[in-house]
Amino acid sequence: MVRTTISIGLASAMLALAVPASGQIVAYRNHRGNLIYTNLDAANGGRSAHPADRGTVRRSGAVAVGRFTPLIRRVAARDELDPRLVQAVIRVESSGNPRAVSDKGAAGLMQLIPATAHRFGVANVFDPGENVRGGAAYLRKLLHRYAGNLRNALAAYYAGEGAVARAGNAPPADATGYVRRVLSAYFQAKPAAPAPEVSSPIYAERNGLGQVVYTNQ
Repeated sequence: MVRTTISIGLASAMLALAVPASGQIVAYRNHRGNLIYTNLDAANGGRSAHPADRGTVRRSGAVAVGRFTPLIRRVAARDELDPRLVQAVIRVESSGNPRAVSDKGAAGLMQLIPATAHRFGVANVFDPGENVRGGAAYLRKLLHRYAGNLRNALAAYYAGEGAVARAGNAPPADATGYVRRVLSAYFQAKPAAPAPEVSSPIYAERNGLGQVVYTNQ
């Protein structure tokens, strides 16, 4: 394949002409240091990247996650999730920056890869409402798949369902740090609730008031 070097300004102009207005263009550097422009819906030549290959997030600065609290509460109520869990995932994934992009193309508040965005009908990954809706729907699906086991659901969100299966229906080694960080952020947001050991199973259930709670009991 012949590659032609062009200026960033010219590349941006060409992309503006070549991509429909509804397409979302993201610039990131790949593992070779090359600057890549991509439409997230067509990233990787139309092939889906594996969740475990989402890469390192490049942030232009953390944004106060609290500004998205009303949105998080609405989406969490729809998907029967604890809003503090959704907030914890956002805090770890993007530090609350809706423009955060990893070097592998995962984007937005909940760092959706193109395949996940497409799967849950997210057309604009940089729109906070769409991104949180898609990420929460995926998290809810994972909790259902793993019978409420929060550790497995978070590990699958990070590394992929296949990776959890290969690890014997448990968080793979490369996901344990991520699971620990999310659980820490989540339990810090819960008053007087110490974070359990990462090796302990955590389950989702409803209490007598119909509220969704997470427990290692």
